This record gives sequence, C-alpha cells and structure tokens, in this order.
Amino acid sequence: MQKKPTLVEEAYRFLCKNKKADFKEILKHVKKQCNIAKEDEEKVGGDLYTAMILDTNFFLKNDKIWYPRSEVSLEEIKEQMIRIELPTSKEDSSDMTVDLTLTTDLTKTLLDDDEFDESEDEDDAIGIKIVEDNYDE
Repeated sequence: MQKKPTLVEEAYRFLCKNKKADFKEILKHVKKQCNIAKEDEEKVGGDLYTAMILDTNFFLKNDKIWYPRSEVSLEEIKEQMIRIELPTSKEDSSDMTVDLTLTTDLTKTLLDDDEFDESEDEDDAIGIKIVEDNYDE
C-alpha cells in the first residue's frame, strides 16, 4: 500500500516543479491532489501555511511568492533577514520601515501598574521603568 503524501510534501513537489508560486496556487494544487473536502478547505489552508512557514524547505520572499529553498541564494536570504532600515535623522523618520516603540497599552500588559511609568523621556522612550531586583535583601 502506497503512503499518501502529506500536505507539505505535496506543496513542496509542486513548488519544485514550478520553481515559484503564490500561496493560492499552492493551496489549489494541494486541495486537488489530496482530495480536500470543501468544508475542510479553510482549516487545511491554515495548517498548510503554518507548516510551510516552519519548514526550512520553503522560503517566502518579500514579494509574497513562495520558493523552494534550493532556488534561493544564501545572499538573498541574508538580505531579506537584515532589511530593517532605521532613519538617520528626524526628517527620515517617515521612511522608517519598522516601528520599534511599544504602545502604552502593550506596555501595561507587560508590566504591573506599579512598575509602569507613563513619562516618555529620551532615556525611556517606550515607557518602561526598569525596576531593580531586591532578591538579595
């Protein structure tokens, strides 16, 4: 008896054959090959996407296209992983790729209200007050 391929294995075969594809194309192929019922499509789609993100045989580029890892150079991977451009001056701040500040609400969930400092000075731009431990006392 022949073993039925998993969703990820089928997706990988499809990608290797086509060299690249968007997720909709991959999912369409996998649903057809694995005979996925209509009522299971949403769950299968979520499971497949999660599995592909975790599997090192797949690579998702910034263009939202999936590639087999063997088709992507190490330089491309490095470039994508370190592409966080921070502004060099206040004028450049509108071009900031990533916002590295925490919101007040998020900060409140991270710390107890006693430890939360709402002031935003230069030393404490995200509103977190560092509390020294008193374990030795």
